[in-house]
Amino acid sequence: MALITCPECSGKVASTAISCPHCGAPVAGKRSTQIEGANALILLGSCVAGLFLGLVLSGLAGEDNLNLKVALGFAGLIAPPAAALYWSSRRQ
Repeated sequence: MALITCPECSGKVASTAISCPHCGAPVAGKRSTQIEGANALILLGSCVAGLFLGLVLSGLAGEDNLNLKVALGFAGLIAPPAAALYWSSRRQ
């Protein structure tokens, strides 16, 4: 853990702190960057899972019902990234 200087009050703050303990100003430290990076990986992974799920669900509808194939494929494509965005916004 390194000490950095607060941009507002010039006090010493831990690099992992979210805000300055002296003045309360937000501090852009290492912690927020790691959370944003994790969210990006989660969103990317959920998009890949959504593509796979969309293909699998659209294949379950059979050959006769094109509307059901499109609806299931769309739901499978959208659901995982939407869930990941919701989960990552609740984490912070």
